[in-house]
Amino acid sequence: MAPHITEGFFIGLVLVTATLTVGSILNGVIRSRRERRIAELRAEVQGKLLDRFATSSEALEFLRSEVGAEFASATTFERSNPLSRMLGSLQIGIVSIFVGLGLFFVQSGAKPEVQEPFFVLSMLAMSLGFGFVASSLLGIYLSRRLEENVKGVPAALRRAESDS
Repeated sequence: MAPHITEGFFIGLVLVTATLTVGSILNGVIRSRRERRIAELRAEVQGKLLDRFATSSEALEFLRSEVGAEFASATTFERSNPLSRMLGSLQIGIVSIFVGLGLFFVQSGAKPEVQEPFFVLSMLAMSLGFGFVASSLLGIYLSRRLEENVKGVPAALRRAESDS
C-alpha cells in the first residue's frame, strides 16, 4: 500500500474526529449555559411572584387555580425519556452496522492500496454499531426487569425501603 495514501487518509480521519469532538464539547457547554440561564430566570420570576402574596392562603388559592397549576408545573425540571435514549442508541447502532457493511463491500472492489484502510474503518464502524445495539438492548431488557420487580412490590413497602 502506498504510504502517502495511508497517511493522508489517517490525517483526514484524525481531523474529522477532532472536529466532531470539539463540536460536541461546545454543544454541551452552550446547552448547559442556556439551561442554567433559563433556570435562574425562572427562579427569579417565581420568587418575585411568591413574594407578592401576603398570606399563605392567597398563595394556596393561586396554586389551586389553572395558572397556579402551570406555575407549579414549571418549577419541575424536565427529565429525559430513557426509552427514547435507548431507542436512539439502537438506531445509531443499526446505522453504524450498515455503514460498516457498506465500507466492507466498497473495500472488496477498491484498489489494493486502499483496501486496508477501508477494511479497518468497516470493522471499526461495525464494532461500534454492535456495541450500541448491545448496550441499548441490554438497557431495554434491564429497565423492563426492574419495572417488573418494582410492580411486584407493594407500594407501602416501596415507600418504606426508599425512606431507609
